[in-house]
Amino acid sequence: MNGVQRPRSLSRITVGTVSESDTEYLDATEHVTYGDSLDLLDTIAETQITLNLFLNNKFELAEERMVQMADRSMYHALGYNTIVFIKAMLTCDKADLERSMQVSKDACAVIERFRQKFSLSDTFLSLGGKYSRNMTDGKLIIRVVAFANW
Repeated sequence: MNGVQRPRSLSRITVGTVSESDTEYLDATEHVTYGDSLDLLDTIAETQITLNLFLNNKFELAEERMVQMADRSMYHALGYNTIVFIKAMLTCDKADLERSMQVSKDACAVIERFRQKFSLSDTFLSLGGKYSRNMTDGKLIIRVVAFANW
């Protein structure tokens, strides 16, 4: 292949052209660490990783990743709710259905904490068309999806 040597292992780190004795090998860790950041892009990236795990039939690992922050992040709460709901619908087990209902209530409570609160005067002003709050952040989309599922 044009004289290009490619490493056979993804766990091998090499810098430039070094000999085989200078190659460093890394082992996988026993415990996976999860990001605790509640930044919008970090939580979306974390939930995307979990969705990929779920779609690759690693259901337990996906559920474990989502439950870590399901009480602090509305994205994780909604993702965890979705995983438990799909499991309940596929198994039709009474315990899974009851667990799905409880997780749905918990997810709604988490999302409610992040919901923007409007005062009575804000409501009247918005009805008159003279006032609008600026909701251009990414949280608006997840709020619409969450309350549409409600």
